[in-house]
Parts: sequence; structure tokens; C-alpha cells
Amino acid sequence: MADMGVTETSATGLALVAAMVQSQLIVNAELMFTIQDESARAVKGAKSIAFPKTGALDPTEKAENTATTAQVLTYAVDTMNLDQHFQTLVRLEDIAAVQSILNVESDIIERAGKGMAKKYDTAIYTALKASASASAPDHTVADYAASGAITRAKILANRKLLNDQNVPKSERFMVISTEQESELLNIDGFVDADKYGSRESLLNGEIGRLFGFTVICTTTCESDVTLYYHRSALAFARQVEPTWERQRADLAYLADDYSLSSLFGVKAMDAGKRIVVASAS
Repeated sequence: MADMGVTETSATGLALVAAMVQSQLIVNAELMFTIQDESARAVKGAKSIAFPKTGALDPTEKAENTATTAQVLTYAVDTMNLDQHFQTLVRLEDIAAVQSILNVESDIIERAGKGMAKKYDTAIYTALKASASASAPDHTVADYAASGAITRAKILANRKLLNDQNVPKSERFMVISTEQESELLNIDGFVDADKYGSRESLLNGEIGRLFGFTVICTTTCESDVTLYYHRSALAFARQVEPTWERQRADLAYLADDYSLSSLFGVKAMDAGKRIVVASAS
């Protein structure tokens, strides 16, 4: 009879833990799935990711027996630094683990996964909010200075700002706070997610659609802020996927240390013209 011990099952255990962490991210992250994920480009050894950008090419009329003028493209880059490194570290003493009626390690994994999902969303929200262009036409709008209510007219005006910049009309998102949700539900034209959700998968926090925007309601968003953006407004990349580790602490503690860590970066694209930030100022 062959014996099977911890050594033989450790890989399975690590795979199970990794799956648990990923499931927490999938269940709890709300904004992470609304922006451009470039994690595949965050290879080992890279400290940043460069995104080439240039202008448009316009067709010119060709007259008979006349050469057209060659157009010149000048390239620049948007650079994403992979510099956001976070860790959740928990020390669990043996007595606490033994005397608890909970599976404490499982509970730590769940809470750490939720915390990392929130960290991703917060970093994405902060970058989106800070990235809107203030050059003409201004994409930072004082929608809530006089009135805190979100209205049909305000949404359409902000939609026009994106339209005027030729931002693609598909994959647009509107992020609102929990305080704005009830106001939005009363706007004519809003389609509740319950009316289409049974036929297609929904994003976390998705409550419906309005004027071409998928509407996400999240506690990450401040009460007097609304974000309108295309998926390509922001790039996000994980160089180190959420990594779960466990090791025995110094024997003096009679405890185990648990760690969940990740290394990532975020970067606004297209000089902030693919997002509109509506706020109180």
C-alpha cells in the first residue's frame, strides 16, 4: 500500500487556495472588470509597460496625374509603472486556531481576498477620477455644485462629451454611488438589470443600462461623483497575481504567518479624453 502524506497533496492544497483567492476577486471586484486588462504584458523583469499612441490618418483626395502627399505619424507612449505593491499579513497563534470553532485559515483567505479586490477597485477608481482631461473641452464637470441630483440632462451632456471625442459607443460604463442609485432608477430610459440579467452574465455591481452605459453602483464611488468612461480609458495590469503564502513564525510566537500579496499598476489612456468625471467641484 502506498502512503500519501502532506508532500503528495501540497500542490493540490496550493491550487485549491489559489482558486479560493481568485473566486473572492471575481465575486467582490466591481471596477476591475470594466477597464483594459494588460496583465499579459506585465512580464518578469519589467518595471513598466509602454502603450504607443499617435494621431489619426485622414484620406486625401487623389486628383488625376497628381501625387498625393505622404502623411507622417509621430508616435509617443503612455507609460504604466508597475509600482503598486500591497500585502495582507496575518499572524495566527496556535491556541487561537485550535480553540476556534471556525476554519480560521479559510476565513483569513476569504477576508484577504475581499480586501485585495477592494484595493484593486480603489486604485482604479482613484486613477479614473484623477485622469479626466481639464483641457478644452473640459471633461471635469461640476454637476453637483448647485444640485446633488443626478438627472437625464446631466447624463446626456456628459455622454456628448465622449461622443465629441469619437469615443467608441460600445463598452461604456457609468459608475455611481449608492446614494445616487435611487435617483437613477427614476430616470426615463433606464433599463433595470433584472429585465435582462437572466439571459446574460452581469458584472458585479451592475444595476442596469442607460443611454449606452452599463451602470455600476459601488461603495467605492463617493456620493457626489459620477464617472462616465470607455473600457480603454484606463489600463490595469497585475505583474504578480494575488499570491497566498503560509509559513511558521518564529517559535517564540507559536504561530503561523499568512500572507496575500500582489503587484500591479494603473494608467490613464488618451490624455484623459475617454472619461468624464462629474463631481461637486
